[in-house]
Amino acid sequence: MAQKTGGAASKLARISITRKGIARVLTVLNANTRCAIRKQLLKENTKYWPKDMRKKLTRAKRRALTPAQVRSLPPSPLLLRARSRA
Repeated sequence: MAQKTGGAASKLARISITRKGIARVLTVLNANTRCAIRKQLLKENTKYWPKDMRKKLTRAKRRALTPAQVRSLPPSPLLLRARSRA
């Protein structure tokens, strides 16, 4: 919104208060909607979640192997060598 020069200061203050009130209402509505969707997805036990509902991790953690994938890997030769020395 462009800054208005002149005009009644009270009108500008009312516009600001109204915009902030709208933002508050939308914030609560969006939070309630997301909460309801999250409950529904947990109840259905879905495998895939919407992208905006997924966990926000670092890029490296998102691309890392899952614990199940790590367990399925064969043991590395360095690890076997270290175990045999002990």
